[in-house]
Amino acid sequence: MYVKKLEGRQGFPSSDFKRAIAALVGHGVLRGEGDMLFITAEWDRHRYDGKGHEGMPSYVDKHDIWDSGLSALFQLADDLADPLGGAR
Repeated sequence: MYVKKLEGRQGFPSSDFKRAIAALVGHGVLRGEGDMLFITAEWDRHRYDGKGHEGMPSYVDKHDIWDSGLSALFQLADDLADPLGGAR
């Protein structure tokens, strides 16, 4: 997917969006080539249908795999919400 198209479809500020993409790249979910992002072959085989079409794998079918990738984003969201890591 074209990075700018994806960036325009979500609510992160630009710098946080770049950190989110970096987290997914670092976790091996995505790979980048210039302005394009691709799901890696390892993660592509675990794709699911988010719209609930009959006969297609759902998130429930794949959650054990995707939860690890999502944990990288949840950690990033926590870090962004509390950039000092709880230190005051």
